[in-house]
Amino acid sequence: MITLSFTRLHLRSAFLACLLSAWVAPLLAQNTTPAISEEEEPVKLDKFVVVGEQGTRGYATTNALGGTRINAPIADTPFSVISLNQEFLKDINPTNFADALRFISGMTNGNSLRGMDISMIGSRDGIDDNLAGIFGNTRPDPIEVERIEVIKGPAGAMYGAHNFGGVINRVSKRPLEVQRTELGLEYTLYNDSEGFYRAFLDTTGPIDADKKFLYRVLAAYQDGTTYSHGLNGRQTLIGTLEWRPAKGTTLWLRVRDSSDRVYGPLDLWTDSQRNMPFGFLPRNAYVGNFYNDDSTDNLKAQAFELGATHAFNLFGQSWDARLLARYNEVEDTRRAYISSGSQFFKNGAPLMVGTAIMSTANTTWLQAKAAGYDDIRENILRRDTRNGESESYSLNFDLTGDIILGPTKHTLLLYAGKSEGESEQHRFRENWIAPKPSVFTKTSVPPSQVLDGKPQTLANEWTTTNSERDYFAVQDNIGLLRNRLNVVGALRYDSGTTRVFDNRLNVRLPAEKTTHWTPTYGIVGKPAAGVSLFYLHSETFQPQGGVNQAGDRLRPLIGENDEVGVKLDLFRNRLVATGSYFNMEQENAFLKVIYPDGSFDYKQTPLSVHKGWEMDLAAQPTDNVTLLASYQWIDARTESGLAVRNVPQGSSYSAVAKYSFLDGLLKGLDLGLTYNHINDSRAGDATNQFFLPGYDLIGAFATYQKKGWRIQFRVENMTDEWYVAGTVAQQFMTGGPPLNSKLTISRTF
Repeated sequence: MITLSFTRLHLRSAFLACLLSAWVAPLLAQNTTPAISEEEEPVKLDKFVVVGEQGTRGYATTNALGGTRINAPIADTPFSVISLNQEFLKDINPTNFADALRFISGMTNGNSLRGMDISMIGSRDGIDDNLAGIFGNTRPDPIEVERIEVIKGPAGAMYGAHNFGGVINRVSKRPLEVQRTELGLEYTLYNDSEGFYRAFLDTTGPIDADKKFLYRVLAAYQDGTTYSHGLNGRQTLIGTLEWRPAKGTTLWLRVRDSSDRVYGPLDLWTDSQRNMPFGFLPRNAYVGNFYNDDSTDNLKAQAFELGATHAFNLFGQSWDARLLARYNEVEDTRRAYISSGSQFFKNGAPLMVGTAIMSTANTTWLQAKAAGYDDIRENILRRDTRNGESESYSLNFDLTGDIILGPTKHTLLLYAGKSEGESEQHRFRENWIAPKPSVFTKTSVPPSQVLDGKPQTLANEWTTTNSERDYFAVQDNIGLLRNRLNVVGALRYDSGTTRVFDNRLNVRLPAEKTTHWTPTYGIVGKPAAGVSLFYLHSETFQPQGGVNQAGDRLRPLIGENDEVGVKLDLFRNRLVATGSYFNMEQENAFLKVIYPDGSFDYKQTPLSVHKGWEMDLAAQPTDNVTLLASYQWIDARTESGLAVRNVPQGSSYSAVAKYSFLDGLLKGLDLGLTYNHINDSRAGDATNQFFLPGYDLIGAFATYQKKGWRIQFRVENMTDEWYVAGTVAQQFMTGGPPLNSKLTISRTF
């Protein structure tokens, strides 16, 4: 177990002392701070469902599912929970979740939170719902979600095994009692004439006059090209049928089918001295994109859900139960061309450095320019083909009750579940044997003419994994002193077995059995109306099936978090904010090591420490002005002092501002600006051989709504800044999108 340091013990003691004094002082002063009035008591929330604009004002959201697995006021929980509501998602109009998540503190490139990789598709409606493939992830369409909730830090008592940085919880759109249909069409254009269109449908309403049967259908179709010239296709269809046979009882069936086909190359690399390629490589180079768009990720996913909720009274107390069964199936294929940078040519012949071809492995960009190159050719080594299939079943049960015992009010939650899954991965490579292609033009040579046709599979690259998991947990939120003080505690027990079969060697590895107790505890004090001070201790435990390239068994990931902070909900939800200091430690964290030939392996570091400050704020100072802002300062390092790859150490921040015309000739018009700043302290690789330059992104949007029509024009990266969005190593970097614009037209009736 991770030992608690002397400093962190003092942090806890100091915070508890401040919390106690802040709570006791108003009581001693009697009338100094008035009691919370009956009007300020929150309305009763549906325990398992978030609908529409419930608990929102502007971009501010005051309740969430993700913080406790049930719908609860954020101010009553010690977790840092940030929710992006429907108004914000409509204004930002994201192409994918990462477009929206970049406005939350701690998020980097849409897949890292507080310096640790996370899954954007790991949870839905407070319960695990993994749509990840073996080598790629399903890309949920924005039309699927009512909200996106970010639960920061380990939350193992609620979610079991999950990524250390936190959890992204997708809140589903549910059927409504009011008939409503929205149809829309949009087109995104990049500055080099690449682009894609997207059509979407959201229709819901009652089936019968008594509104016992409700439906909702969500559909989206996307097709075109990315800014890097590759395919950008996505098809999504979701249907939900809901039956309410009696008051307080709901049953539903949800079916989801999606197909993604996207080209997402690692399209930038440095030179021999780790200098950036800006101004030397073409802005949108043709990298790894060959015959018939051969380099693509193809992913198909199907998901089925059958659920029921029931509200009842027992022994004079109010209870709610949920039973949920899920089945997910994902099939994915990734074809990627692996290169080690580029070679320089002039007049059709390679430039030389001694007896070696001049390349980014032995030359800088400036040296190559001085030599007079007129062509850059990608030094492709091979094509990797990676096939994966997975299926999973889960059964989950939640029981929550509002119980009053003397002077205490309890929100008790009991939950248990069982899951089984099987996945198979098979990876093989074929060597490149043809002349290297130019990055200035797209080639159309069939793979059979450029590859050796001799697929090779290395150790541990063709395996079948079976897993079984069981869990049960209890959580209690105890309200004291008219809800001025909330004590939260949870304890979860997980047990599981993982079995791995090596298909290449026809060998079954010894089964790995794990059991673990995961605690969480915290306290929330409310010294004044609208002000909450909180302390949280949380943990997570993530077993790892299988072995690394060397055949070593992967050790489980163990993480702890201690966090203190303040939450504000002032001026009738016009100012909602969360600020906190966190100190997180993880044992056996993964480091992805890239070798010169493009192969990779995972190493595990004994300990990594991530600490910092965060602030997220949503405000509506007047009915015309809506604001959202975030700030983070983070220091994320391994035990040896190395900065964690791709994490902006130090300060980064973002903001969104909107002005709405509420009357006059311009009534219905919204004008908005967006801004993101990432500093220049991101390590480019695991060994800190180079660091990435920072960047600033400025965007704007204008929306006009009238009589059911909605027209929006949005521009991103207005200064056309060329930047590195993410990196794995010096030869594998991803460039961010250039200047782009999006026009959306929709009709609601």
